[in-house]
Amino acid sequence: METGWLLVYSPLDRETTDYYTLNITVYDLGIPQKSSSRLLGVKILDANDNSPQFLQDSYSVEISESTPVGTEIIQVDSTDKDQGDHGVVKYSILGGTNQFTINEETGVVTVTKPLDRELHPVYMLKIAARDQAVSEPQLVSTVPLKITLEDVNDNPPKFVPPNYRVKVREDLPVGTVIMWLEAHDADIGPSSQVRYSLIDNGDGNFEVDKLSGALRIVQNLDYETRQVYNLTAKAKDKGKPMSLSSTCFIEVDVVDVNENLYRPFFRSFVEKGFIKEDALVGTSVMTVTAEDEDKGRDGEIRYSIRDGSGLGVFTIDEETGVIRTQGLLDHETTPHYWLTVYAMDRGVVPLSAFVEVYIEVQDVNDNAPQTSEPVYYPSVMENSLKDVSIIQINAVDPDAKASDKLTYRITSGNPQGFLCH
Repeated sequence: METGWLLVYSPLDRETTDYYTLNITVYDLGIPQKSSSRLLGVKILDANDNSPQFLQDSYSVEISESTPVGTEIIQVDSTDKDQGDHGVVKYSILGGTNQFTINEETGVVTVTKPLDRELHPVYMLKIAARDQAVSEPQLVSTVPLKITLEDVNDNPPKFVPPNYRVKVREDLPVGTVIMWLEAHDADIGPSSQVRYSLIDNGDGNFEVDKLSGALRIVQNLDYETRQVYNLTAKAKDKGKPMSLSSTCFIEVDVVDVNENLYRPFFRSFVEKGFIKEDALVGTSVMTVTAEDEDKGRDGEIRYSIRDGSGLGVFTIDEETGVIRTQGLLDHETTPHYWLTVYAMDRGVVPLSAFVEVYIEVQDVNDNAPQTSEPVYYPSVMENSLKDVSIIQINAVDPDAKASDKLTYRITSGNPQGFLCH
């Protein structure tokens, strides 16, 4: 009051009052007191004390998942009461996203990449509005933006698993459910509702429930008539304006029910065969034969060797029953073999029978006679009379009965003929 300085008495706010007009009066101390008045204009300069303010507390928009790249989907707006650069606002999206971008000046949000509701149905973005103060700290405000993607029928139903295989007994009654088809559609609403049908129904033997996907038998099956059905199923959604569909393949294997009434039988309990000991590997020895009164697969017979001393020495053809050698034979080591041969039919519950097979290994003269000693040392008196016995040579032959037919003779060392046998 005494110095003439004009002081700020209370806080100022340019955004409320940006100009004041003051009436300044000066008084002297004389008597009578004199005074003089002047008007003083005070202009309030701006300070960056207001952050940008969005026009809404939050924003939301729904767009189709098929919205093309480059489409403008929404504009956010804000105001800043400050002046100059303090009141200039630029926009940005906080947080990593590459599906959308925002124009920093206009606040228009634009699609930048293809969208897919099935992968990302909702985006929650945070939009920032920042003033452009230079000499003072910049102020920022944020607002949430929720972008919801509306479904488009862009996904066909998918079977789980993509193909099926099922085994079915031939005696199941008509109407039996043999399996359930299952297909999923990633869309929502009517576009996700799946209806089933059969493109190939196996000559009318099968049908599928369009809602549940239950696959049923509608005609009697017969394994002897047909063993396999290859069906084609379709799953179709209810999308608009155009529905989508997919197909799968179903292999139905008909299982033979046991109609195997008779077991195989051999006409004798024991079979006998002969083979020379010098036979080559793979030589046919004999054929065993079993009979079966059933028809079809139930009457088809397969042979096998299950036991016996000849196991591993002989083989048998599973279809013809021909027994062959599998290794070299030696009568002197093993003069005969026993085999246990099984005959088994091909029924669902197979039946079998067996026969014992005796195989005699016939001898071949493949061994030379052997003397009891490799060298003999006899002696005789020089004055011995004629026909005196000096030594007896003994020899054996491993071949069968050959020892009974041995003959002896001197082949060398008796030039004068003094010795005889």
